[in-house]
Amino acid sequence: MTEQMHIANSIALGKLPSDELEKHRGEVAILVDGEIRQFCSTLLDALNTAKHNFQAGTFSIMRVEPLPVDLGMLDCADYPG
Repeated sequence: MTEQMHIANSIALGKLPSDELEKHRGEVAILVDGEIRQFCSTLLDALNTAKHNFQAGTFSIMRVEPLPVDLGMLDCADYPG
């Protein structure tokens, strides 16, 4: 994943409407190509879901909070490909 892709995903989460932010607060979002693709209840669920549905290096995983918390590039750190 390039830094630009990760930034686009971060921006997408930052644009989440306030009602959706409250609805998904504390969940973990999977983002691909600047779009939120899915919400999961735990980081492990999000990582497993993303690994099975998207290619390595194409997704970001972020916790949904009033100010998004960047959990890093977990797809690269914990996914052998």
